[in-house]
Amino acid sequence: EVLSDIRVIVHVGAASRYEVSQLIAGARDAGAQEIAILTPYYLPTHPDEVYGFFRDVIAEAEGLDVYVYMFEARTGIPVDQELLLRLSTLPGVVGVKVSGEALGLITSFRSELPEEFRIYTGSDGDFARAGAAGADGVISGVASAFSRPFVQMRDALLDGDDARVASIQPDIDEAVSAIDGSPARMRAVHRLAGHNVGGRRMPIQEPDEVTVARLRRAVARFH
Repeated sequence: EVLSDIRVIVHVGAASRYEVSQLIAGARDAGAQEIAILTPYYLPTHPDEVYGFFRDVIAEAEGLDVYVYMFEARTGIPVDQELLLRLSTLPGVVGVKVSGEALGLITSFRSELPEEFRIYTGSDGDFARAGAAGADGVISGVASAFSRPFVQMRDALLDGDDARVASIQPDIDEAVSAIDGSPARMRAVHRLAGHNVGGRRMPIQEPDEVTVARLRRAVARFH
């Protein structure tokens, strides 16, 4: 309601099929137009079962644009090129978010998928390199905590200023290293910046004093 001109892709992935259905309904009721659905996870799953899962939940999401969300390092479920090509043909599937993978996989996907099929990567450190690899953009968790270098990098890329891109990359690298993929560190950054982040919803370890000191220094530079 406040940021009506900003795109929001609602994550509706969950451990159970029932929860996914509830989240899809909730996203629709909230006015979402785009959703991301994580692959099944925890238990080993055959590619045909992954395809069947998406086929069924996408039928429930009729009218919404759907992104396949693949993150093998967290789910244990791989999505290879053959499976992604099959998923891309399902009605309503408009793209994929790929997390935890090298840009070479993005390039191989891009070579086989239609031009209009959107490919996003979750690789924060590759913000400047993702486009050349075939990605349509980066969905960055680190940028939610340390936005400044990412905004600067975006502007440098739009200006085609290679020298600025090179000079900003070390700041991106330091921001990514400081967060180290940790939601607890992202929360700590917002606390250090004076924001109320509320309680934890997951049993994640809080950063130690040395890490907090590093984050405090980074807040002054990057937040």
